Amino acid sequence: MRALASAAAQELQALVLRRQQWVERVSAERHRSSRARSERAQAQINRHLEWLHEEINNLHEEMQAQLKQSQQWQQQPEILPSVPGVGVVTASTLVALLPELGQLLRRQPITALVGVAPINCDRGKRRGKCLVMGGRSGVRAVLYMAALVATRSIQ
Repeated sequence: MRALASAAAQELQALVLRRQQWVERVSAERHRSSRARSERAQAQINRHLEWLHEEINNLHEEMQAQLKQSQQWQQQPEILPSVPGVGVVTASTLVALLPELGQLLRRQPITALVGVAPINCDRGKRRGKCLVMGGRSGVRAVLYMAALVATRSIQ
């Protein structure tokens, strides 16, 4: 059972979740943009995309400010960006949506919480495939992007 999050933690969670919503909206608008037939519709979509990007940038600044204000999170955000591919968004997401990070003694429970631990699908004598499923999808998506960036920066 998880303890209730502090007011600062709830605020950071709200910012991270709002950013995820804006990113989904950007994706939808880009899809609409590719299907727009008139120049007027295209211009409206482009204006909306510009506004969404401004809002996402504002959220990045707010997330950074939240991380810097809290004594509890001072250490984690300094350690996390030292990992290749981890930036403000990844650090904020991990701190906000995975408060157990750094609290658990073994790595297996944290991988299960995120949903990256392979789970056996065996029944009786039947041996099934190992699947990666469940967990916190927002954290998993951010970790995937961080891993992708890290692999590209190493090459």
